[in-house]
Amino acid sequence: MSLAFSCHRSEVGRIVSLLDRLENSVYMRRIWCGFQLFVASTHNIPVEVTLPHTASDELDMICCQGLDRIRAAINIDVAKAEATQPKDKENIKRSIRERSSFDAVNRKAIQALRNGL
Repeated sequence: MSLAFSCHRSEVGRIVSLLDRLENSVYMRRIWCGFQLFVASTHNIPVEVTLPHTASDELDMICCQGLDRIRAAINIDVAKAEATQPKDKENIKRSIRERSSFDAVNRKAIQALRNGL
């Protein structure tokens, strides 16, 4: 998994993360998305976060509540994340276990998202 993504990282100028909302986003519950953010953060690939116009009220509300609230809204747990294909989920989790840890992937992925906002 990492190898397939990493082979092309020198060609990638940036990653665009398309979130449906900021808090409890479908994007943040997908294992491939969390893993992609981890790889981007590890290799200093900039991440740009895009939210739909419908999320602007949510973003304003969260931002008005301060930094701690923003940090709490951006949460990723790759150990609990899902994938459309069970095999993809297994492969990504195996890759994480072999090369890192779920906590490390979560931290890097969250850092990438925060930097992209």
